[in-house]
Amino acid sequence: MTPGSPETEDPTPEGPEPDDGRPASVTVAAVDDHPIVLEGLATALRQLPGIDVIATASSVKELLAGPGRGADVVLLDLGLGDGSSPPDTIRQLIDLGLAVAVYSATADPATVRAAIRAGAAAFVAKTDQLADVAEAVRRTADGSGWISPPLAFLLLTDDAPDRPALSPQETQALQLYAAGLSMKAVASRMGIATETAKQYIDRVRKKYRDAGRVAASKIDLLRRAMEDGLIDPSGADPPA
Repeated sequence: MTPGSPETEDPTPEGPEPDDGRPASVTVAAVDDHPIVLEGLATALRQLPGIDVIATASSVKELLAGPGRGADVVLLDLGLGDGSSPPDTIRQLIDLGLAVAVYSATADPATVRAAIRAGAAAFVAKTDQLADVAEAVRRTADGSGWISPPLAFLLLTDDAPDRPALSPQETQALQLYAAGLSMKAVASRMGIATETAKQYIDRVRKKYRDAGRVAASKIDLLRRAMEDGLIDPSGADPPA
């Protein structure tokens, strides 16, 4: 979007609901080449309401050959021992129409950013709690994205070379807008004119573009905010 162009709001994806009005369960396929870890994770997730583990696999090839091909969410271990490139694997799954949540023993800022930039909707570390994994699955299914709180803090405090320097006002506008608010609502929360809020978002887009990171759509801005730890993973309201 260029300055002065009309704002286009991206629709918020909604998951299917069963006939009785209750939210449908999220179907999950888990991929990990450590059998004990895989079985333990699947068993734990099956105890949680609203999550249905329909397949487990030790490789992406096995996943795609079975019922996991139709899962709402692929919970993917990045440390598969098949020599594959994690970003390439994520992109492969996304190109096939699958939503990916990453579950990894390696969770340094560079690894997290690479996974999110490849298209993963969520990232949790194997040291995180089961509730974090469940939240990552649910947020991946509904399209809102998730990074566990400890990882979000790491990203927020990491001085990546391609992280643009945003002013406090630009940061707040980005947080509010990426969290789903309309431009008018962003302006209201910040106590400024709608045109001023739009100028802040346009500046944010330009700074990310100048840093070589696409931020043309609202979804792009959400992903950039996630990569830089600017979105509260707890789901709390953005700052007023």
